[in-house]
Amino acid sequence: MSVEFIGLPGVGKSTILSRMKSICKKENLNLKYDQNKIKPKCNLYMVLFFIRFFIGYPKSVVFIPTSFRWLIIKLAYRYCLFASSNSNTQRNLPNNTDGILMPIITYIVQRNPDNTSFNLSKVLDILPKPDVLIVVTANIETIVKRYSERGGLLSTDGLSRESVMVDSTLYNKFSSGSDVIEKIIDLMQKKRVKVLKVDNNQYLDNDKLKQIIQRIEND
Repeated sequence: MSVEFIGLPGVGKSTILSRMKSICKKENLNLKYDQNKIKPKCNLYMVLFFIRFFIGYPKSVVFIPTSFRWLIIKLAYRYCLFASSNSNTQRNLPNNTDGILMPIITYIVQRNPDNTSFNLSKVLDILPKPDVLIVVTANIETIVKRYSERGGLLSTDGLSRESVMVDSTLYNKFSSGSDVIEKIIDLMQKKRVKVLKVDNNQYLDNDKLKQIIQRIEND
């Protein structure tokens, strides 16, 4: 049973997940968390993903826009992780916020300089769906402020982040990302995925986080 966190970059997904895992461990709650260890069948899952992708996007066999390649490769890898770590019936918190759906949002906000469009519904049909989707929200002004203070994309060595220029282009990217999140919510709900929204405009105390944990456990 899988649980995934999504939200705009900088909204606070990783912080909330880390605190929820600490609460589960400290209070010995039933909700555990995955280790996301890749199993030997990973290559098979990747092949399966690309077969499904090229059936849905046959023209991609000939041409894939450069920026779109990042998304396809990332989705293939996440597809592998998802399929490899969700074979049991235990409902677990993810080990991190790198879920199957999050690359779509990252692509729209951070990895799509040419504004390449794609059929979101068709892409989601290719992907496995989580059982529970946690959507972390805040107003865009708050998120952009956090994002600019944290920094943008990680460097290749993972030790630093790109500096961020706050301008109308950045706000437009985040607005587009917010629109995509709403579309993902709508499409996931139609697929009977349980969607829980978490308002992170202000600090969430432990009692509120425990309420969210209880909803994940019981819904």
